[in-house]
Amino acid sequence: MTDAAGQCVSEFQQFKSCMGTAFNRIVQKANVDSQLAKVHQCFQRGNCKVSSQFASGASSKGTSCNKALFNQLGQSIERCMKSKAPNFSYKEMMKRAPGGTAYNFAEAKRKMSKVVLMKQDVKVCPAQTRQQVDNCRKPIVQQSSKDLNHYIDELCSAKNSCANKIGSSCRTQLEQRKRHMLNCACDVVERDAEKYAHEFLACIGRGDSPLVEGTVKRTIPRVCQKLRRKADICEGIKSLLVGPMAGFLQG
Repeated sequence: MTDAAGQCVSEFQQFKSCMGTAFNRIVQKANVDSQLAKVHQCFQRGNCKVSSQFASGASSKGTSCNKALFNQLGQSIERCMKSKAPNFSYKEMMKRAPGGTAYNFAEAKRKMSKVVLMKQDVKVCPAQTRQQVDNCRKPIVQQSSKDLNHYIDELCSAKNSCANKIGSSCRTQLEQRKRHMLNCACDVVERDAEKYAHEFLACIGRGDSPLVEGTVKRTIPRVCQKLRRKADICEGIKSLLVGPMAGFLQG
């Protein structure tokens, strides 16, 4: 860590705490539980044979995150960052800021998994009711996709607001560190895009979809190219959602 970055530690923590509060607020208000319940009613009315996971909305069941792989990614990012910020620690970066709010990634994953559950294949329904079920479900899923884009916009707005609360010098340091970190992450992920695409989808309960996995794999280099031009993770997420994942998420 340079001297300038060292002087910004407390402001970095302030930014992280501010973002943790905003992230959790947005995750908490995401209305996916009631949307999934409505989709389930569409399938019930169509006399469909749905899985117990879908029927109960127990989205965490059947999803599996390879934590070891993502820990390895963190270690690789840390090694890459050492030349630019010698005291950088990925583990410390992911920790809750002292007195701040921890990011509720578990709840975010649970709700994202429920968005995926809404895309239950209508082939589990009798042939004569499939179109009816799909027509019933489609507006709910499309609204869910619009909501997701709105939540991302809200999070991006919060990011700008949180960044503006710290001094200009530290804000510059924060942007430099973010740019270096995203470059390091892309260097690792691009080398094995197929593996990371598979594990990401497995985390949200979609590890069984080669078509979606292939699309995400092909998109990773394009997203990384955008991030290298402009280190804005919000824009990176948006480009993923309006591109390869859009058709899948919108129904």
